[in-house]
Amino acid sequence: MKNSLTVRILGPTEVVGPTGPAVLTGTRQRALVALLALNAGNVVTASRLVDAMYGENPPRTAIRTVQSHLARVRQAFDQCGLPNAVITKDPGYVLAVPRSQVDAHVFQDLVEKNGHTHNGRHTTDERATNNGTHDNTKAKTKAVERDERTVR
Repeated sequence: MKNSLTVRILGPTEVVGPTGPAVLTGTRQRALVALLALNAGNVVTASRLVDAMYGENPPRTAIRTVQSHLARVRQAFDQCGLPNAVITKDPGYVLAVPRSQVDAHVFQDLVEKNGHTHNGRHTTDERATNNGTHDNTKAKTKAVERDERTVR
């Protein structure tokens, strides 16, 4: 992929490819992109996507609905110059973009590299280093789930 790729999930979810922004319609498409971006380069299982979108009581059609949303995400990515950015890989899906193109990962890497924030205090303790990604993923997933509940 070209360098003109940006995935933003710290704030409104947005993907910009070589030919412009991807048109993501609806919160479910943005939620899927955000969850895939938090795990860029890694398989996210279909069941995890269903859990993030529907919580504990998914409808019987949840898998088909997720597949339908992913098909529309793929179309949006194709139109912005990112064909094959979402790959089906058993048992789920992969956002095939470098972590360095996802704003949340760039931010996390900078914090870990610099190890300090407010008042110059060192914040990269063992807990933050070991749990930072997991905590960020959990927080973003909860925010996405909260947004999704308001959509229903």
